[in-house]
Amino acid sequence: MAPGEATAFEYHWRYRARPEQLPPAGSWRVWLLMAGRGFGKTRCGAEWVRAEVKVGRRRIALVGPTAADARDVMVEGESGILAISPDPERPLYEPSKRRLTWPNGAVATTYSTDEPERLRGPQHDAAGRMVFMAEGGFDMDNWPHLAAWAGRLKAMPGFALPYELIPGKDREFDPV
Repeated sequence: MAPGEATAFEYHWRYRARPEQLPPAGSWRVWLLMAGRGFGKTRCGAEWVRAEVKVGRRRIALVGPTAADARDVMVEGESGILAISPDPERPLYEPSKRRLTWPNGAVATTYSTDEPERLRGPQHDAAGRMVFMAEGGFDMDNWPHLAAWAGRLKAMPGFALPYELIPGKDREFDPV
């Protein structure tokens, strides 16, 4: 294998990922990854963002429990967006602006659940969010717009969040 081919292979997520780490096929609005340590949730999310940028998404929200989590894990972490992006596709990260800008013009902005009002106003094509269940989970009371959106999803015929199908499991949130 030529050196250039080896480098390209290193960044080929569909080949390297386990089947359960790939996004569901078809049209969907919510992809919930509820898994333990070491599953690769952060990598899955970073690769999903990378793929969304490649297919034309231009405005992406990255929401972490705190600003530090969004930066340290989702952006700068060992499985974060900067680490998994090959050089020609790697975004420019401007921490003071909470912004990543890709060579094709796509922009992702980091947000934290500490400041939910920051999400009011900006428009986004896609959003990724990270929750640490061991640290108290996600308080839907702080996110009325997300609660309304989740309520609309649950009203769809046949819709069920995966955690609702597991008896006795802790719930991340209950939007209804």
